Amino acid sequence: MLLKVTMLCCVATVVRGAHHSEVKTPTQHLRANRNHCVALDCSTVFKNGKQNSNTDAVEAQCKASPTCVMGKETIDAKSMDIGNCWTVFNNGHLTVTKGFTGDLVVLKCSMDESVQSTLSISGGSPSSVTNEGGTVIANEALIGKLTTEGGSTSGTKVSISDEVVVEGGNVEIDVVGDIKKASVKGGTMTITGATSVSKASVEGGNLFLTSGSVDELSVEGGGATVSKAKVGIVSTEGGTVVLNDGASAKTFQSEGGTCTGCPKPTKSVDDDN
Repeated sequence: MLLKVTMLCCVATVVRGAHHSEVKTPTQHLRANRNHCVALDCSTVFKNGKQNSNTDAVEAQCKASPTCVMGKETIDAKSMDIGNCWTVFNNGHLTVTKGFTGDLVVLKCSMDESVQSTLSISGGSPSSVTNEGGTVIANEALIGKLTTEGGSTSGTKVSISDEVVVEGGNVEIDVVGDIKKASVKGGTMTITGATSVSKASVEGGNLFLTSGSVDELSVEGGGATVSKAKVGIVSTEGGTVVLNDGASAKTFQSEGGTCTGCPKPTKSVDDDN
């Protein structure tokens, strides 16, 4: 769990859901900074990996912002008149529809499994999505940068225009088209359906990638399993790579680690001795 959270820059507006728990006053709307996400500080809630206090103070921060959701709400293009970034917090459920192009943050500030922060994207085009312990479900969405630091992220028919990053948690995405970069620094990332991936990297955790091609795959720790793809360069400094289901590599460069299905390495630790 991330101890202190300062949210991203953003873009947003709101179609207030019929089930929204409260209505913001005009004064609260005017206080919103349209160019920044609300800053929520969970550092007082957690200590040494345990929850040592309630979340009342953080909830008060969320309630003071018109772009922080703790109930149920739906946003679209018009919602960006209120703010460019929207945050869904403890037990909130935010649905994003067509026309929204801002930034989205999902934050769970509780170790109680019954507390859920949920973001549903249906046809929206957010410039960025950051999941910090909640649940993200995307369907036929266009996302700029998708970051998961914890929790669960899943999607079908999702286009990624920039990058997919996993630092913790679990990601399962059925991708449409190309991906510029896929980075795993912890947790697990599973990507299927990609036409091509320019660069994939693993520094920890696990990557399961099915793609038509991968220009470059680098592994410094953890593991990468690549299926079907024609890979230009595989490089390892640790960890493991497995090429299966017809996947192949043109060049293998190794300073540690292993690759099953790769050609003979052009450089290895033994070559330097």
